[in-house]
Amino acid sequence: MKENQSLKVNQNEVILWPQTVMNLTQGCGEDGSHQWLSHEGTWALDNADPEDHRLFAPVSMMCMGKYHLGNGNEVVWQSLAPVLFADGTLDFLTLDIWHDNDITHLFRGMTVKQGEAFQAMGCSGIGSGSHTHLEAGRGKLNIGNVSPLIESSGVTHFASNNFHPGTLPNAVDPRCVYHMNETKIMNTFGMKFQSFEAKMGWVKDEVSHCWYYYENNVMVKGGKWIAGKYYYFNPNGILAVHTFIPYMEGGHQQYFYVGWDGAMVIDRTLKIEHNGRICFD
Repeated sequence: MKENQSLKVNQNEVILWPQTVMNLTQGCGEDGSHQWLSHEGTWALDNADPEDHRLFAPVSMMCMGKYHLGNGNEVVWQSLAPVLFADGTLDFLTLDIWHDNDITHLFRGMTVKQGEAFQAMGCSGIGSGSHTHLEAGRGKLNIGNVSPLIESSGVTHFASNNFHPGTLPNAVDPRCVYHMNETKIMNTFGMKFQSFEAKMGWVKDEVSHCWYYYENNVMVKGGKWIAGKYYYFNPNGILAVHTFIPYMEGGHQQYFYVGWDGAMVIDRTLKIEHNGRICFD
């Protein structure tokens, strides 16, 4: 995602990947082919964005707690409302972030808007270089003065310090969480993430053959000038065709007519033939 980017579907924010580049340096231990990684038994990812060290809020969130632990600075966030996951479900998002070098500006109850720069990559605690450790959870957690992480069933496989990595109790596969939108993909360890392209312009329903019009993924309703022509979209978003559209002017109800292409007809004389058909001179 990009700074200040905002994306909604039916008023629900879409969870976006929180950096400009996806360049995973460690994947998930439960992702079959990567059991050797130190995240075994978790759904955590490590990302090193070579182009921008900042993180942007994937959705609007509240800081639920911050912790200074042996393996790094940890901050836990929770979405302000249910948000759209990549698997199509709506729920609250819990987001666990590690290794930011400076979290002094963050505090419990602090809120950030989707797209706002709010944290950064770092190398606090255990790590071989500057990166961000991310783990997402589905649903709300009761978060207090102690980190909510629980001991996972996996092990880190560190040669000198082998232990069970912590994980969110509500952790979920990141492929079910993040949408890629305006994201540069460098390395995913073969993991496939859901792309999200906002609906823009004319869209035809191939079943009903009705037409709709979208602006930044929002369905247009009511009257709209498009490319020099005036169209009317019903309350359900369907383009009105070959019909009269009522409107009020000077306290009186008036009508305009839209043709078979949905555009308002202008500078034409309307005639009703003897069989009741509408035509124009």
